[in-house]
Amino acid sequence: MKRLLTILFVVAVLGLQIAPYASVAGSGEGLTIVVTFPFLYNDVGALACEGDAVVNLVKPGIDPHEYQLTPSDIDLIKRADLIVSTGHTPFEIKIRELASSGQIRARLVELPSIEGVVLLRHPRTGALNYHGIQLYPQNYALLIKAIESTLEALRPECAEVYKANAEKMLQELSNLNSTVKKFSKLLAVVDLPPLQYIAAWLGLEVKHILVVEEGVPIMPQDYMEVEELLASAKHVIVMATKEGVAEARLRSMSREHGVAFISLPNPLLYNGTLDYLRVTAQIVNNVSLATGSPQTKGFSISTSMLVGVAALLAVIVVIVLYTWLRR
Repeated sequence: MKRLLTILFVVAVLGLQIAPYASVAGSGEGLTIVVTFPFLYNDVGALACEGDAVVNLVKPGIDPHEYQLTPSDIDLIKRADLIVSTGHTPFEIKIRELASSGQIRARLVELPSIEGVVLLRHPRTGALNYHGIQLYPQNYALLIKAIESTLEALRPECAEVYKANAEKMLQELSNLNSTVKKFSKLLAVVDLPPLQYIAAWLGLEVKHILVVEEGVPIMPQDYMEVEELLASAKHVIVMATKEGVAEARLRSMSREHGVAFISLPNPLLYNGTLDYLRVTAQIVNNVSLATGSPQTKGFSISTSMLVGVAALLAVIVVIVLYTWLRR
């Protein structure tokens, strides 16, 4: 009896751990939808109809850029009805190849391939930045619409549900877009490529991304380039991911040069893009540029300026004394 209770307890715990990442309803009557990145999970789950199962291929905490498909993953995607992908990591490219060769029957929605999606270029390399494309609300809206239309085609009996869910999400996105603080005519420095899309949403022009590419370490020269930019530019905002390898250094540099600093969560730690945009908007709306901002950079007095002022005062004193003595 004791052994049976132990087995039931273990099964229950495993069920609680897996359930949030396994399905929405899981009745077996609906669609099987696979998402490649954790931050797509809640978004697709919010669109789903009763009976649809949403599966997170890469679990939170695992870097999708280093992930490789397992035999069970391949078996899963072969049974899937729809796969939603960001289309840029090695394992996602493998999924595309399987779809192109006809080895999987699922419909494949790849974000970069959706018509109208905005792809920004990395300011240091000139290459297209495929990291965090969905963080730009215009791209996110196109993704939601593409998924919704595909779901309608795959399960027409739930068309009204999919449509209503999509409209609700798009309305919230519109509300966020209209209420988030925007910064015009300002430049930005960010630590990671995904934040370029957040900066673009806020009206910022990203002049420097500290990390050249995923997996490439930050070199001393990279920090020197940021230092030069902060020293020469008058209107800059620095953005970095919380607890990232560069956050403390960038915060210190921002304080030294009197520019605004915004710390944002890492999007890879979120299970939904809309969740991340909501949190980002709250953080940004609480940022004040009144102190230490690009517009009001601290006025510093150099040693040469102090010497000049002292000399001028000395001359004035001499003139006053000379005039007084001649009386």
